[in-house]
Amino acid sequence: MSEKMKNDLTQWIQKAQDDIKNKSDTLLFLNRNGISAEKFDEALSIKRESAQIDIKIHAYGIVLALQRILDESEQIESLSLGAGNKGKPFDLKTSKRVAEFKFAEWRESHGTIRQNAIFQNFLELAVHRDDNGRKKYIYCYGADRVKKFLSGSQRSLNSVLSRNSVNKKHEEYRQRYETVKGFYEAYKNEVEIIELEDLLK
Repeated sequence: MSEKMKNDLTQWIQKAQDDIKNKSDTLLFLNRNGISAEKFDEALSIKRESAQIDIKIHAYGIVLALQRILDESEQIESLSLGAGNKGKPFDLKTSKRVAEFKFAEWRESHGTIRQNAIFQNFLELAVHRDDNGRKKYIYCYGADRVKKFLSGSQRSLNSVLSRNSVNKKHEEYRQRYETVKGFYEAYKNEVEIIELEDLLK
């Protein structure tokens, strides 16, 4: 919401609070502002839609990306279009690759929660092993900035993996590498980080 819209809404709310003193005032205010049960239902519908927007972006974005990244002979073995993978280790597993997709644009100012999430994705992919030699990818917006974070961060693995099941699951790496940078330097060739914006233009 823009600053102007916020100010307009604040003024509208203040006027309603000042003008409405009784039932008659209520009816007058509703009529003057075109507020009805139908308008309220429309607002509720928008709210319900907006609650699902991240899931839709994730699902639509992956399907759109698939048409660009899959080879003609490549077969999908596992696909997770909803948020959180729901029991599947990765968003995508095919006969040739495993991949995670991140649709939130990475910014320098991103806080620890998003840093933790992208590092977890990188770690899980980097240490993943299978007999078919599948290539491993992170498709994301702001790929260069993600790589800059991973290659330069001095955050400790204890910090990045805190309050996360990955901390216990990969205890050996937490003990072997002190920082995000240290782990990334050791495994940077295991995972290719690809710019999503180039794929979805």
